[in-house]
Amino acid sequence: MSAITFFGGLWTIGGTIVMLEHGDHRLLFDFGLVYEPERAVLEASIRPRAAFRLADLIRLGRVPAIDGLYAQDALRAPAGDPRLPRPFSPEGPATAVAVSHLHLDHAGAAGWVAPDIPVYGSEPSRALAEALAEIGEGIHPARALFGVPFETPVRHGPIRFFFVPVDHDVPGAAALFIETPEVRIVYTGDFRLHGARPELTAAFLERARAFRPDLLLIEGTTIGPREALPDEALTPEAPPPEGALSEADVRAALTAAFRETEGLVVVNVYPWNLDRLEGVLQAAEAAGRRVAVEPAVAHLLRRLRGLRPLVYVPDLRAPEAGVAPEIVAAPWWEALWREADGVDAATIRQAPEAFVVQNRWENAFALLDLPTAGGRYIQSGGEPMGGFDPRWRHLEAFVRKLGMTLSVVHSGGHAWPGDLLRAAAAIGAPTVVPLHSRFPERLAVRLPGAVFPAAGRRYRLRRLAAERGVVLK
Repeated sequence: MSAITFFGGLWTIGGTIVMLEHGDHRLLFDFGLVYEPERAVLEASIRPRAAFRLADLIRLGRVPAIDGLYAQDALRAPAGDPRLPRPFSPEGPATAVAVSHLHLDHAGAAGWVAPDIPVYGSEPSRALAEALAEIGEGIHPARALFGVPFETPVRHGPIRFFFVPVDHDVPGAAALFIETPEVRIVYTGDFRLHGARPELTAAFLERARAFRPDLLLIEGTTIGPREALPDEALTPEAPPPEGALSEADVRAALTAAFRETEGLVVVNVYPWNLDRLEGVLQAAEAAGRRVAVEPAVAHLLRRLRGLRPLVYVPDLRAPEAGVAPEIVAAPWWEALWREADGVDAATIRQAPEAFVVQNRWENAFALLDLPTAGGRYIQSGGEPMGGFDPRWRHLEAFVRKLGMTLSVVHSGGHAWPGDLLRAAAAIGAPTVVPLHSRFPERLAVRLPGAVFPAAGRRYRLRRLAAERGVVLK
């Protein structure tokens, strides 16, 4: 008998955690944390308790209390706590975890999974995870992934699954195709049709339809409230939302901004979005500028894309000065400097109109060394990402202090509403669960066969008497 439990992600952006069971085997997918920037700001003022970190996350409801999933030593708590789950045991159910991609709302809690339990991702996700660990980012606690080539089946007892690539704003993003002796499931992960590689998502949709799933789990991130997305705009024929940009539009807009700005340009890009970073490099070249990137970002581009970008440090005479100590201590630091061209504040001050500087919000004070007055600050997917993040007003104030004009040039990583409906229709699954959305009910009313599971409830998956489809019972 197959059974499914939804532990998270049903009414939130991220935090998707689903468990599929068959016999004494179970597969969890994904294993993320809910994206809540307002909570992150609050908790930043509270010191984490390193010895009890996992126990605290479980008691806060950030990580689910699933028996047999976490190591005994990670579940430490003063005097024990009945709210905590039973630790991993070799005598328990055979468990595996699969992550669709490495964004923390899909994989951020995977580091807490017991070391005896395999965590699978696509092969590009494995490579990205290794590179991120080298710069102190990614899954924490650090956790190696078993990399699986796309379309290569993994057998976990009676459960079989494989990864199919989709276009998203991070390398290695994939949908999961899963089957047991009783049911076939497609989980989209995060995907889009307006990105740098739309052909990947188009091929995924064809592959998913041919797979003939009984159950489709589809993301719905871009579905908003009625005041933002009226009912008449929520149709398969709906055009892109007003003002929405494709990745090609972003590249064109960046090129124009680089050409039109008389002074220095600063770009804040999410550094895991390597396609966007490459787009910035190409746009700058077209505009006759050079891009100076932070050392950690240079390492990612060098390691994963084979690029050798210009590396920015405050002072070339002492490259370590003004760079985070953990970066200077990293094994790749010396190799980067042996092979890279560097540029510093003094050089940029001589000709600010010739440069684009990549800068993350956490390193914003580095901009105080540069001639920013009269220049442009372009927010292109880096943090903070918008007005919903409490840090956004601080970014606006800081950019004003720098004397720069703030522009937003960005393309989201999630399918637009009309594309979501067209994707679901193209796949043609008779039973659909919308998730990874704050308004899944709005998507559901447009999807034949949509159902709403309750979080934490275990459902037996019973195949319908008809050719396909399941009942969650």
